[in-house]
Amino acid sequence: MPLPRTPSNGTERLDALLIEEIGLACERARMLADTDRGLPTHEVVALRDSMLGLRRITHTEINWRNVTDLLRLDPEFWPHIVDIAEAFDRDSELSSCALWGLAKVSKDPATMRADALRDLVIAPTFRRYGRRRPDLTWSPQLAREMITDCRAAHARDPHLPHQTLGPLRNLQAGLHEPVPISADTVIRPMTDEDRSELWQSFGRSLTVRDPTLKELRMRTHAIDIRWHMPPRGWNIEIAAERIANVVTALRLLHSGVTGTAILWTRGDPPDAPVPHDVRRDPQWRRC
Repeated sequence: MPLPRTPSNGTERLDALLIEEIGLACERARMLADTDRGLPTHEVVALRDSMLGLRRITHTEINWRNVTDLLRLDPEFWPHIVDIAEAFDRDSELSSCALWGLAKVSKDPATMRADALRDLVIAPTFRRYGRRRPDLTWSPQLAREMITDCRAAHARDPHLPHQTLGPLRNLQAGLHEPVPISADTVIRPMTDEDRSELWQSFGRSLTVRDPTLKELRMRTHAIDIRWHMPPRGWNIEIAAERIANVVTALRLLHSGVTGTAILWTRGDPPDAPVPHDVRRDPQWRRC
């Protein structure tokens, strides 16, 4: 992986402006939350395990994409966006990323830079902040961490952290605690959050059949791998080979036909920023 670069004064100034802008967005969103209409919401289906099996529950969450759309219509949403775009243009690292090519073909580059900066950097970072802190209490440190993550995702040669999960069928080992295989590979019990995300993600791929609740409950454990991958040339063969080796070891040590039917790869953490030209959906593969 490339070594982290020491930020220049220009970079520090730009990051400070971006953090300030996210803070202003949080302030405007809190004002919307205090109105009679409140912030837009949507219903989310999740799974919870119980003695009676997996249960589908529905709860209401803030729809952060719709919140951003509302703020975009507010003339006070991004009051300093053009000034920030000028600083963005002077940033040697971010201004060289792929999204900046949008500004170079525009007859009005200042407006295009502002739009690209708002839609591809600030708005996604604000949405990520809102998911982490739904009450929108302000933490400059958290905002700075997210801006740093965004910078890493748009670096010239990024190797982004990913997670590949291989849900195991018919595991006979009786594992109750996570079992580390290496520094970045572990066999661990499946969580309700894992099953919920699996449930919500199925159906997006034409090659993967929707599972039943019974099938999801039978996947009690998973092989969890954390690794880095460049944003272009998607290839999970490294993770697939490692999971296959772990499955082989399990079959040798314990009787049974345990194995994985699917592999699930996503950003690590799940809300990690990704370059705008990379698919944002979790990636599924039938084994």
